[in-house]
Amino acid sequence: MKKPTYDVAIDAMRTVSILAVILIHTSTKILQFGQDDLITLPVAIFSNQISRFAVPLFFMISGFVLELNHKDESYAAYLSRRVKKIFVPYVVWSLIYSLWVYPQDLSNLPRLILYGGASYQLYFIPAIVVFYLIFPILHRLISFISNKWVMISLLTIQMWFLYRDYYIKPLAFEELVRIPTLAFWVFLLGMVAAKNLTKMKILVEKFRWWLTGLMILMAGFVFWEGRSGFLRTHNYFLYYSQWRPSTLIYTSAVAGSLYYWLGKLKRWSNVVSEMSKLSFFVFFVHILVLELTIKYLGGETMNDLTLFLTVTITSFVLGSAVHRIGKLKWLTG
Repeated sequence: MKKPTYDVAIDAMRTVSILAVILIHTSTKILQFGQDDLITLPVAIFSNQISRFAVPLFFMISGFVLELNHKDESYAAYLSRRVKKIFVPYVVWSLIYSLWVYPQDLSNLPRLILYGGASYQLYFIPAIVVFYLIFPILHRLISFISNKWVMISLLTIQMWFLYRDYYIKPLAFEELVRIPTLAFWVFLLGMVAAKNLTKMKILVEKFRWWLTGLMILMAGFVFWEGRSGFLRTHNYFLYYSQWRPSTLIYTSAVAGSLYYWLGKLKRWSNVVSEMSKLSFFVFFVHILVLELTIKYLGGETMNDLTLFLTVTITSFVLGSAVHRIGKLKWLTG
């Protein structure tokens, strides 16, 4: 099988996604310091809401990369390459957070690992592992899934789940089931885009301005939705959740728009590639950096931009240093 050509847009999108994840968490801290007073913290709530594409986009990128790089091999070999690569760092970081950052009873460690409970960003790992486990089945069905009517039907089902979860009541599932249930369509969309790569590239180029306009429009709507929903009900979930019908539309527009525009960064491909390689480590370490910044550098007195830049730069610098030490691969994946 011919090795796929390097795609700078995917690495750039992965980098944008991890920056958006950091922005969500730093802006959330700013809001917490301000006792969730959204009126006096307009920058924090705005940046918090327009970053809500981050996690759904990570699921989409995962589906895209898995499908694009799929090769015929045994299920055991596939799991060895994919799941084990993230499992060891995940367990190590779960221990770090459970022991030193958010101390917890280690008798609960198996459950913490199963559900990503050692730190609040870690829920993503068990959820993506679920998709890794079922990907070989989905790959065999990709021609069927790619049918536009099948995708429309699945989109309708996904929107219903998102609507119930956000507007009525969060789905009464464990997070290990709930998150994949709310993310299955974006993951499948990534797979379908990779399966139909040439057609996808033509479409995003043809509709690039429409996608960019929709992205801006939906960013404004997601901001309004989260802010107004919280002000009406004082329900923290309404501005913190990224699992909404609106964010699915927003994420799809962001993905198409960014894929086109970030594909123009070919002259910066080396820098983009290096930052993308660090994103997995940054995902794990940035909450630790955030907590240390608050504890030792007076993070609670920093403004939105200063806190974001401090956490981001420190996390990437640490990632660059650790990646240079081959023996620390169990920290970096």
